[in-house]
Amino acid sequence: EKKNIFRETLGIKENQTIFLYQGGLSKGRGIEILLEAFKTIDNENSVIVFMGYGTLENLIQKISKEYKNIYFHKAVSPDVLLDYTSSVDFGISTIEDTCLSYRYCLPNKMFEYLMAGIPVIVSNLYEMKRLVEFNKIGTVAKENSPEGLKEAIKEAVKLDKVELKINIQKVKAIYNWEEQEKILLDVYKGLI
Repeated sequence: EKKNIFRETLGIKENQTIFLYQGGLSKGRGIEILLEAFKTIDNENSVIVFMGYGTLENLIQKISKEYKNIYFHKAVSPDVLLDYTSSVDFGISTIEDTCLSYRYCLPNKMFEYLMAGIPVIVSNLYEMKRLVEFNKIGTVAKENSPEGLKEAIKEAVKLDKVELKINIQKVKAIYNWEEQEKILLDVYKGLI
């Protein structure tokens, strides 16, 4: 069920598009790049909420006081996380290509966004790009830079919302614990 928590608690207007970064607020996750992108977005209708905790929390809080389209929200408990996540229009997962682990990652936060029915904007990394493009569930930043992210954001708001919703529902039917558990159990049975 879609909620409206961020608009209600942070005073974000109904006509503003909310982008969300949720998770660890630390280096290597593209947070500084996102901050630079949203500092220079000259469209008051696009806002970003950073929700989480970590070493970059103070930086985000400081910048959120200077820019009216950048917000900070403290981390919430897992039992209410998807209520908050469902309150946005797009989820952002920007991992920096700093090592092989990151290059081939498929972050949990992407699936949290999708389980909440939210389309995604992701880094141009192999698995993330493949999942998004194959299933048509969002956009991929051509480069992990402020300009690359601004372009992906512009593309995202133009996407067909009805098609996105249908595609996300299809993905949710595959990439959920109940379905993935069956696959895992089959692997375990094959090992016995």
